[in-house]
Amino acid sequence: MTEWTKDPHTMAAFHKLIENAESDLIHFLENLHQFTEGNMNYLMVFTLGKFVIECNKNKKSGMTPDDALTEALSLIVTDPAIQNYIANFIGGKIHSGVGGLE
Repeated sequence: MTEWTKDPHTMAAFHKLIENAESDLIHFLENLHQFTEGNMNYLMVFTLGKFVIECNKNKKSGMTPDDALTEALSLIVTDPAIQNYIANFIGGKIHSGVGGLE
């Protein structure tokens, strides 16, 4: 991980943010869900929500904050829906770049 993750004050602030954000993110996602059809930007917010929920769940299960963060990031990176989103995003960027060459 990068250097900011080694600073105890920064990490304490980060974990406090994650803990405090969970209920508001869940509420926002519940309301946002009705607008998701065809909206790829929703997945970005969903990913953030999933990360926050998983990180907090991991800490509540007894993991250290650092391990909870690492495990939550690992889950996000390996999530098939998120991988699909990234592939579609990159594919769209490549397609629009190649289309501009014609």
